[in-house]
Amino acid sequence: MMQAFIGWADRNGLRTLQPETLNRSDRFQRAFQHREDRVAVWCVAEPDVLFALNALLQAAEYSDAWAYLQIHSAHYGRIL
Repeated sequence: MMQAFIGWADRNGLRTLQPETLNRSDRFQRAFQHREDRVAVWCVAEPDVLFALNALLQAAEYSDAWAYLQIHSAHYGRIL
């Protein structure tokens, strides 16, 4: 079953991704609203995508994680 996830990315790629909650979404939106060096991101994907992304993030493969998210998520974008 697809789930919504939020996280953040910078010029090196995706840095973190977690299941979306209302509280977490509001916090990310405020924290990254005026940042030029990083953005809050949102995606809808299968839970196994999160497992694979976490493996890439733990290996510090941020660029690969960003590419994987773009390929394997049903929807993704920046949180404004």
